[in-house]
Amino acid sequence: MPAIGVDIGGTSVKFGVVTTEGEVIAREACPSPKDWQAMAALIAGKVTCLRSEHSGPVGICTAGTIGPDGQVTANQLGWNEVPLGAALQAALGEKVPLIHDGHSALMAESVSGALKGMRNGLLVQLGTGIGGGFLSNGQPYVGRANVAPEIGHIITHADGLPCSCGQIGCWEAYASASALSQLTGLSAREALSRIAAGELQDIWQGFVQEVAIGLMSLIGLLSPEAVAIGGGMPQAGPFVLADIKRALTRMPAYQLYYDFVRVLPAQHGNDAGIIGAALSAERMSANYPSQGKEHPTH
Repeated sequence: MPAIGVDIGGTSVKFGVVTTEGEVIAREACPSPKDWQAMAALIAGKVTCLRSEHSGPVGICTAGTIGPDGQVTANQLGWNEVPLGAALQAALGEKVPLIHDGHSALMAESVSGALKGMRNGLLVQLGTGIGGGFLSNGQPYVGRANVAPEIGHIITHADGLPCSCGQIGCWEAYASASALSQLTGLSAREALSRIAAGELQDIWQGFVQEVAIGLMSLIGLLSPEAVAIGGGMPQAGPFVLADIKRALTRMPAYQLYYDFVRVLPAQHGNDAGIIGAALSAERMSANYPSQGKEHPTH
């Protein structure tokens, strides 16, 4: 039975109906309301509409951290422990699992994407921020608080730029679409378009080096079979992944110890969140088959 996946992002909310094989058979996107109550109302309305034709389970992924009772803290959305889970339960009449967006994208890529069949794989999502996930011995690594790995917030620069999380020197402050926009004074979309045309190359090569620094740190820590790179930025063209791979493979540590690590394009693009959320919901539903059961948050 197809499941419904919802992906809450800083600029848009995506909805999809997904088969058990990870194929999206229907999709829709709406601008993200900044007010969490409006967000809950939008999601409840769209899910109710989709359920008139598709009665499968629902999973919702979101940026930020998710508390045990469904409270969400997401800097990108200006949310601090908002009771999103409770509001959705009240509106839909059942508890809907909330899933960390990195875990959701990892689920999609490991089930039917670039990391399929691997025991140890790293997903890096380069978008407005940097997210992703790590597959360890065939299972997603989530840590004690179910939020790991927050890869965008590894520190790559002591006394560096401030990050939206409150830290200084985070990788995300140097290697995300937001960082590229800050460097160029343009929107990330316009900057990447001009870079593809051969402009802004000094800025671009410095930016790509920052991406490679973070990737090398993660590869050295985790030693994955492969790194899948997804998110919005690689969709600007094949030059993005090619230039990142070139910068990474020039690093001495990669050449000496990690040349077995493949660098691959993630396969699900902007659909990764809805696919992973839907697949997670379907698996949770198999374990907790009765509607209204206490599904765990992730």
